Amino acid sequence: LLKGDCTDTNCRFSHTLTDKNMPICQHFERGRCTKDPCPYLHVKHDRNAPVCRPFATEGYCELGGQCKRRHVFLCPDFAAGSCTNKGCRLKH
Repeated sequence: LLKGDCTDTNCRFSHTLTDKNMPICQHFERGRCTKDPCPYLHVKHDRNAPVCRPFATEGYCELGGQCKRRHVFLCPDFAAGSCTNKGCRLKH
């Protein structure tokens, strides 16, 4: 969707983007985003901030851009050091 690739007329995901369902720009996080305009959320987090579990698992966080955790599609347990869920489908 963010890349403009979703053409599925029956797509079950929301196509209305807000700061509550937008991932953070990982390039901005590293101080290297050169896209203007950038389709991703530009917020500053501590580099060691934990992954937001609701965002990682559901793609949505009620706190949006005010959340102190990172809005990325990454397993929060793996990011914290160890994922013990053998069936985990999140990115490791």
